[in-house]
Amino acid sequence: MELVLYRHWWLLSLKGVVLILLGILAFLFPISIIIGLAVYIGVFLVFMGVLLIVAAFANKDKSQWGWILAIGLFDVVLGAVLMFYPLLTAIAFAILTGFWAIFTGMLQIVAFFSVRKLHSGTWILMLLTGLLTILLGMYLIGSPFSGAVALTYLLGLEALLVGFMSLVYSFRLRKIASPPAGEGPYQFSP
Repeated sequence: MELVLYRHWWLLSLKGVVLILLGILAFLFPISIIIGLAVYIGVFLVFMGVLLIVAAFANKDKSQWGWILAIGLFDVVLGAVLMFYPLLTAIAFAILTGFWAIFTGMLQIVAFFSVRKLHSGTWILMLLTGLLTILLGMYLIGSPFSGAVALTYLLGLEALLVGFMSLVYSFRLRKIASPPAGEGPYQFSP
């Protein structure tokens, strides 16, 4: 992949800058980012659903066309809900994430009882992680709006980190793109 990107290192820099800007926006305007993300995903689902519906009717002679039609209709309905009720969708996502966190935390605690005799040094960390995950899930369910904002902050943090990593990597690729005389991207030094 480096051999493909080394001449176009600036594209990776551009990606890094865009991700950093999105990360900053997520911290400055978390509600707008939640709504924008829900609408974006909703538009995508409606578009994909319409394509599946067209594909289903174009292949009515095939045995699976009904399932393709059902998936397309489901995508259109889900996409419309995301587009017209984005804040409600974000809150529902926070609640579902809360239930997922509680379930995952309980599994970690169950795993704790299995490994505590085998791994005497790490079992306490597994128990603590399970308990903290359950607490996080309870928080997301108990305060879904705040949880949705917190999830937006986490997405913003991830965008910042990936953006900075993309910038660092692009500058390394730039060095490959403009090597000193006599060296090139396909030459390796011992």
